[in-house]
Amino acid sequence: MGLFGAFIAAIAYGAGTIAQAIGVQRAAAATGGIVHKALAGWLFALGLVFDGLGYIASFAALRDLPLFLVESATASSVAVTAVLAVIILKQKLRRTEVIALGVVVAGLIMLSVSAEPGPAPHVPGWVGRALLFASIACGIIILLSKSSVVFAVISGLGFAIVGLASRLLEIPAHDVWRVLEEPMAWSLIIGGIIAVVAYGMALDSGSATTVAAVSFSAETIVPSAIGLAFLGDHIRPGLGVVAALGFVATLGGCLALSSRAEVEVGTPPQT
Repeated sequence: MGLFGAFIAAIAYGAGTIAQAIGVQRAAAATGGIVHKALAGWLFALGLVFDGLGYIASFAALRDLPLFLVESATASSVAVTAVLAVIILKQKLRRTEVIALGVVVAGLIMLSVSAEPGPAPHVPGWVGRALLFASIACGIIILLSKSSVVFAVISGLGFAIVGLASRLLEIPAHDVWRVLEEPMAWSLIIGGIIAVVAYGMALDSGSATTVAAVSFSAETIVPSAIGLAFLGDHIRPGLGVVAALGFVATLGGCLALSSRAEVEVGTPPQT
């Protein structure tokens, strides 16, 4: 079920990107007041719903699967976006992008085979406070910076914090609302807000391809390394090389497809 959740998250995030892109274009093209524009761009709201479903699915996956698998699967949403751009927007993929799609699929298969499922370990309270401090520090940095690359890095780190907190958050069996007393829960919330804001600021001032590539790298590599080094994430015995190749293939393919992270609707088909 965890593996199913990871792939559902990738599909939901990819579909959300397409829906938001179409919604923004339709809203911008609509005439009339704010209400009319909002109605014309209703697909943007649907895209946000897809994003919410994607997060729920990834959160469920992280309860049982190591970070290196779930984060890689989530990053592969850019491959879903590429496929949907062909189906829905009638865009064409370059030969290199077709190859990259195949590489991502192969990498995810290798990661799925090599990952050892298991619950996250119990961590001391200071870990949650450290993640909360890190998320606040990321917020301060984006207030002081004007660089799109810095914004992209902070976005990736924000998503990394979300992934780590989702993996480590312990939810009380009774009185679930008490989870809001935990610094880990607030690091998840604040980290997510910072990540989304920083990503938008990066896209506003930089190349979509560069922004996506930098953000994908940070949000995939950082939590994966921490999970393997400190959180007891395991690779099946004898499959270390398969896991390494799968991780490199998935991340490399996602980086090759990074231009698809910001879909331009209505542009001429790519050749």
